[in-house]
Amino acid sequence: MSYLTDFNKNVQKVTVEDIRRVLKKYVNPEKLRTTVYGDIEVEQQLQELQPDIVRL
Repeated sequence: MSYLTDFNKNVQKVTVEDIRRVLKKYVNPEKLRTTVYGDIEVEQQLQELQPDIVRL
């Protein structure tokens, strides 16, 4: 079998529980950051969500 065939079959085997288990093990929600690039309009829209905004 080829890599792509195996890859697709393996991806299809992944369950929601597999994803949850890995997220719990490796992702700390307190340390997640989202980066957004845009103009002042984007910032104004984000302000509605009340995030901590850091301008770079």
